[in-house]
Amino acid sequence: MTWQPEVAEEIVRADGVSGHELIVSSANGLNVKGFVYSSSARVRIPESGNSFGGLRNRIRYEVDTSYLAPGDRIEGKFILVTNCGEQEIPYEFTVDSGAPGERLSDLKTPKDFLRIAEQDQDTALRLLGYRDFIDAPFMQDLHIRTVYDGLANHGSRQNFMEEFLIAIGVKKPVRLMTDGAPREYSDPAERIEDTIVIRCDSWGYFSLEAESDSDFILLPKKSATEQDFRDGALRLPFTVLPDHLHQGINMGAIRIRSTLLNVSIPVTVRISADRNRDERVCADNEVVGIFTEALESLKNGETGTQMAEKIRRRIDRLEAIDGEHKNLPLYRLCADTLDEKRSTKQFMSDMREAGMSGNRSGGSAGDSYLAMLEACGMFDGDDDGIALYSMLERVFDRGSRSPFLYQRVLQIFEVHPEIMREADDLTVLTGWYAVRKADISKEMAFRLAALVEERRDYFAPAVSLMKKLYEKYPDDRILTAIVRMLIRGDRREEKDFPWYERAVKHDISLTKLYDYFLYSLPEAYDRLLPESVLIYFTYAQNLERENREVLYYNILRYAAPDSRILEDYRPMMERAALEELFEGRINRKLAVLYRATIYDEMIDAQLARILPPILRSARITCRNPQMKYVVVVHEELLTEDAYPLKRGKAYVPLFGDRDVILFQDSYGNRYASVKYECTPAMGNIDATLAACYARCPDNPILQADACVRAMEKDEIGAEEAEILTRADETLELHPLFRAKMRAVLIRYYRKNAGKGNDSLRDGDIRYLLSLDPSRLTQEDRTMICAILVESGRLSEAWEMMEKYILTGLSDELTAVLVSHLILERLFEENGLLLHLAFRLGERDREDSVILDYLCEHFNGTIPQMMGILRKALRSHVETYDMEERIVAQMLFTGQTEKMDSVFELYASGEHTSENIVRAYFTVRCREYFLENRNPGDRMFQYLEGLVDATAEKEKLPDIYMLALTRYYATLPDLDHAQRAICQTLVNALIDEGRVFAYYKELAKFILVPGDIMDKEIVEYHGKKDIVPYLQLRILPEEEEFHYEDMKTVYPGIYIHEKVLFEGEIMEYRIEEVQDGEKTIVEEGSVSCREVRTIAPGNRFANLNEMSLSAEMKSDRGLRDKMIEYIKKDAAVEVLFPLQ
Repeated sequence: MTWQPEVAEEIVRADGVSGHELIVSSANGLNVKGFVYSSSARVRIPESGNSFGGLRNRIRYEVDTSYLAPGDRIEGKFILVTNCGEQEIPYEFTVDSGAPGERLSDLKTPKDFLRIAEQDQDTALRLLGYRDFIDAPFMQDLHIRTVYDGLANHGSRQNFMEEFLIAIGVKKPVRLMTDGAPREYSDPAERIEDTIVIRCDSWGYFSLEAESDSDFILLPKKSATEQDFRDGALRLPFTVLPDHLHQGINMGAIRIRSTLLNVSIPVTVRISADRNRDERVCADNEVVGIFTEALESLKNGETGTQMAEKIRRRIDRLEAIDGEHKNLPLYRLCADTLDEKRSTKQFMSDMREAGMSGNRSGGSAGDSYLAMLEACGMFDGDDDGIALYSMLERVFDRGSRSPFLYQRVLQIFEVHPEIMREADDLTVLTGWYAVRKADISKEMAFRLAALVEERRDYFAPAVSLMKKLYEKYPDDRILTAIVRMLIRGDRREEKDFPWYERAVKHDISLTKLYDYFLYSLPEAYDRLLPESVLIYFTYAQNLERENREVLYYNILRYAAPDSRILEDYRPMMERAALEELFEGRINRKLAVLYRATIYDEMIDAQLARILPPILRSARITCRNPQMKYVVVVHEELLTEDAYPLKRGKAYVPLFGDRDVILFQDSYGNRYASVKYECTPAMGNIDATLAACYARCPDNPILQADACVRAMEKDEIGAEEAEILTRADETLELHPLFRAKMRAVLIRYYRKNAGKGNDSLRDGDIRYLLSLDPSRLTQEDRTMICAILVESGRLSEAWEMMEKYILTGLSDELTAVLVSHLILERLFEENGLLLHLAFRLGERDREDSVILDYLCEHFNGTIPQMMGILRKALRSHVETYDMEERIVAQMLFTGQTEKMDSVFELYASGEHTSENIVRAYFTVRCREYFLENRNPGDRMFQYLEGLVDATAEKEKLPDIYMLALTRYYATLPDLDHAQRAICQTLVNALIDEGRVFAYYKELAKFILVPGDIMDKEIVEYHGKKDIVPYLQLRILPEEEEFHYEDMKTVYPGIYIHEKVLFEGEIMEYRIEEVQDGEKTIVEEGSVSCREVRTIAPGNRFANLNEMSLSAEMKSDRGLRDKMIEYIKKDAAVEVLFPLQ
């Protein structure tokens, strides 16, 4: 018999039932049949399929992994009871999640997963994304699981794995490096192709982006990942475009951004001034000079002729440099017009025909000059300047920003200041022109300040103008205009604070001045606020939140503890603190406010509910500009919290060092490797937290803390058990933390369960029964089952044990439960119950009920069943038909070594099966007759009784007769009944032609025919399907061997009879054909021998005796033997006449 597999070792998927098969085959072409059993309750053979028979048998079985976790093992063995014997086939099934490419149960430590990631990142990524990855052994660490939960399903998978490995401490972050050296180039004749080399120091995932801030730098590749690196380096190409360069120094930069690297690499290109370039520059300078001369002449009040002379000199120099300049004719016309050689209107018409618009949007000096000419053309004959100013306003509105325009407007304002009616854009910009280009008078400055103060909207140039004027004329009127404009513009930046502070010091009276003073107060402000500000806010009823925080922080920080101002503000600060607390807000300033205004004595249940997150808050500072959120993942709870980073800072509540802090970018990727600073918002909070817990123990933060403290103890008590139970019932706990917490509780209840211990209350039992066992580990289920048994809840215990196949209960408790169930179910057969009963029997922990149950139902190996039978007999327990089952199995399997004692018990019973008895005798007789295995005298006594009780003995099986007669041949003597049986059996065998050598040994008890006694017999026991060949020679007459036939007297037994005389020796050799050739398998010799017999001597014996007397020269002896021979010969003729 052969079987496959020899040892069943497989990986089976968790939480399911999978089908498998075992193949049992014949090795010799004969059918194999039998039964198969399993030693594990989780490996089941269907009742209809536990028997088999044939040359090749497929035995199907099921492996039940329900409620097991990856890494659990199912160990046991298949027991084959066959006609080839009994065989045990070990099996071991490892429970796993079924993840592709790798066994999750092998991931026992984080380094095991790192090893996979190093060797094959694709496999590692698939594992990481597999839904059962959390069942891997190393993932049962609560911190690692929390990191996983926080990073999973956010951003790219590659970034997820990289940050996960870093966060659990098995991998260092990748470092990106570049020298950052500036790139400098000079006078490129064509495109410049260059690269920036970025290096990484280890493997891992990362990404980076590159950008240029100049149009002369072209980046063909603007992003990269670790896959773009070769041999640890990335060569990022860039191109310098000569077409986008100007003369002189062209400056730009390439910025590389990543969570690992932020660098800006300057790129400088210098373009030298060649001859053509110099000419162009000189020409442009002369063009600018033309209009500059015109502007200066206009400012100085020169005549048109004087202006024309200066412009003509510039035109001549321009012509010498660039005689083909396109605007030379136009510039000459301009000079002619100023010299009154040509009308202004005609000149302006020529300029428009040349394409000049008179708008600023034209972008050329001619456009600006045309606008100026239009303004100048309206100046003639206008005494009050109103018409000209209106014209200039229209030119300004059309977009002209010509300095000629501003100069003309300034001249009008100086002559007609009443025209300055409002601080519109033209007026403000003209004022700016005056500050920069001319000497503005104090009166005009104050006039502008008054107009700016009256302006209703914020205008940045107006503020800048006022600041410039204040530098020249530091007057409160100008200061008032500045501050009012800043307030209108809602300017709250620190750079604006000096103006507000100066206004406060100067006692400027402006609405909301003090508010904006606080808005813009610098972080570094290190003194108590001015008294006027403090007094003002004591009367403020609707103080804005931001100002309130700043104000109270400053007072608490810098006011003397016994100061009047502090006492005045305390009621307001206490109200504000409560208001902010109830809204759950915290920052650095509020932390100071809370610490100064909240006392332990004032904490009630409502405040205790909201205060702990505030007390536990910390300021997270992250300087990586790519990070947008800080994410806090709590180990104990199922939820996570995300807080936006404002200017790289965020205040977040932390439960403690157990919390995992992550960062998230704008793409949703999360990072655990980003560096940050964590500063507690408040210190010395333990007493306040204790007060909160005393008044509100249901606060999630405090409950989680209490649970952690309780679970850190070696043994918990009733108080800790109540804390954990309440948390389990009220909090949304992380599944892994809940499982660990329940394990602690279950161990506590297990310790306190049992008789004589009243510490386990009904409420505790109800709590245990309320748990969903499917969410517990096998160990925890087993402990709950033990608690139920010890508490007398046997029905609930068995229901759990049967559903979840719990086999780890102690022997003592298992025995209690099994005995109860056997009696309750009236010895009804149950697979799990029978398995548990047998396990108890193996460990000698059974009682009489369990033994009775095993005797009735158990089937296994012969040693197993024999052990049960012996215990049952010692305990005087009913054995049912176990003896018969054992004997039948021994006979079926051929394991008959210890069958006699069992058969004796069986035969002594009230009911026996004739088939079993006959099978027993057949097996024993065959073993004795064919294999020379002595079964003992007891068996032959039973056999003798069976034969004696049989009327027609000749119809008995031949093997019975052969075994019994051969047994008689070994005895020293037979009684009368035995001799009668022996004679009957031998006669029947001889009639069938079955003659054996041992018949001569029976001659001393019975009559054996002379033709058998006269001959010597060579008897050979071989194989029934192999024919033997006999060679013999008779010494001393024959020298050569010759072949003679052998007679089959029984399957596999062959004889040859030969008459030998005294002194003759028959040597023989027996051959069989092996591998195509005859091979001697037995050899020996036989000589004539005298056998004691109860029958008179035979004639051949007389002949031998006469020969011997003649050799000894005994005449008398020879005479007597001859007379005896004659008498016997005559008797034979009378008794056996020839027909």
